[in-house]
Order: sequence, then structure tokens, then C-alpha cells
Amino acid sequence: MAPLLKYKGPKAGSEEIRGGGRVTNDKHILIADPEAGFRFSATVALRKAGYRISEALSGLDALAQIIRLHEDDMTPDLLITNCGMPDLSGADLVLALRRLDVSVPVFAIAENLDATLLGDLAVAECVGLIEKPFPPDELVRSVDRVLGMDAA
Repeated sequence: MAPLLKYKGPKAGSEEIRGGGRVTNDKHILIADPEAGFRFSATVALRKAGYRISEALSGLDALAQIIRLHEDDMTPDLLITNCGMPDLSGADLVLALRRLDVSVPVFAIAENLDATLLGDLAVAECVGLIEKPFPPDELVRSVDRVLGMDAA
């Protein structure tokens, strides 16, 4: 049986046609979500759009990865995090990063928005928010806007 090949997206500095124009994209995004199906769809959609993607299975996993990347001067350009992770919520993950003086823009994914969660996300200074369920192309458009990659 032939080994499965993983699509890793275009290499840094490569050009990709998207939205009718050429873009160069070397942005790195870390997706933190316990749901494998969501991580898979988000990863496929964002890689097709030219982003480099890493995945974290939990808030603690994301925290460890970001600390390691930060120590190597390779902090991700964006963290997409699920607000409802059981070990460390998205808002708590952001606050932990702030306490460690690690600056990374955060885009929150929520399943049940309420006033308390919106307040927590405001305190955590999230740069974007989207509520599940949503189509993958909506995530790509939102991320493009946040990272300034949308076609002007």
C-alpha cells in the first residue's frame, strides 16, 4: 500500500492564485481545537488559501507549542482557538500567553456565545470571533481580513 502524502501548502514565498490575483503568503497559523473533524476541515481550507498550519489538540498543547515557537523566534502569526476546550479555555489560553509576555493575535471560535464569553474574549483582546457551525470558506475570509490578506 502506497504511503499517504500530506499536502503542506505552498512553500514560504511562493505565489498562489486566489480570488483572481497573485498573493505571496508565508503566514503561520496555529489551530487549537479538540475536535479532529474541525481541525481537519479548517486546515485543508486554510492551506488551500496559502497559509502554513500547525495543529494543537488542546489548550495546554497550544500553550506548549506557542512557548516553544516563541523561544525559537517563530511565534505564529495567528492563533485560532476554540473557546470551549476542557483543559484550558481559549480565553484562559490567551491570558496565560499574556502573563508570559508572548504576543500572538487570537481568533476565537465559539459554539455558544453569551455575554460572559464575549466579556472574556474582550478582556483577552481577541482580534476575531466566529461561531460554530460555519463553512470553511467563511473562516478563510475572516482570517484573510484579520491578517490583511484579503484582496483590496
